[in-house]
Amino acid sequence: MIVICLEGCHGCGKSTLTNLFNELGYKTLDEAFLDMPHVPAMSPQTMLMESVWIGNWFIRLLNLADKQGEEGVSGEEIFIADRSPFSAVCYAGSRGPLLEPVIRAQMEEVLSASNIEIYSVHLSVSSDVLWSRITSRLEKEPSRAQYSEDKMSHMIKINEFYNSFEWDLTVDNSGEDGRKVVDEVIKKVDELRSKKVSSNVEVSEKEVNVEVNIEVVKTPNKSLSNKFEECCIVGGSERGKVEPVEGEEDMLYAGKSPTTVVTKWLEV
Repeated sequence: MIVICLEGCHGCGKSTLTNLFNELGYKTLDEAFLDMPHVPAMSPQTMLMESVWIGNWFIRLLNLADKQGEEGVSGEEIFIADRSPFSAVCYAGSRGPLLEPVIRAQMEEVLSASNIEIYSVHLSVSSDVLWSRITSRLEKEPSRAQYSEDKMSHMIKINEFYNSFEWDLTVDNSGEDGRKVVDEVIKKVDELRSKKVSSNVEVSEKEVNVEVNIEVVKTPNKSLSNKFEECCIVGGSERGKVEPVEGEEDMLYAGKSPTTVVTKWLEV
């Protein structure tokens, strides 16, 4: 399951592009993924409430993946999401940055548990175009002023966060050709996935040259009632089998790890 999250400042075109993806046949995550928990005593844009929203977002995603599996749907199916959990980093105030490493760890966990790949795509828009879109939307939806969207200073602050944050991909959405942006998003995600697969293959196929450590131990000419063996691991863990090669009075040990030192006393 592949989830492409469209991110960016208000007015960057997330909702418009999400709708276009839907029209082109891509599945989009339902509105429940955007719902914030409601507690009258606390603002939704606080560390606690944003944390609850993040947890609910991932739980819904895991449930959706389970449903897809039960229905036998291919794991390669793409879903488009308007925003990602990283939005909480921006809107949770001064404590927001504390959420970033938690979110990245959670993404790794859902990938490991349910093979859900999540990609964040920042829709970058030039400041003049962005402000023009915001003011046009305010004329149609004046209630958005309650979120400070009528203030350019607010736009600048939010936009600075999005422009400086570490996203998986960035795509320019300053133009009017939404279909071109859709194609670029899909192309860049495909390229990123291919790059990750190639990187994983290279790591798994890489040959590791291990230095062989050889220790020759002279057996003492003593009569011992019992055998005494000691294996001493120095500087690391023992890797590989240590195979003895017997001579007349000498024992030759070839350790397959450069950190392995072996001594062995035998009855003679």
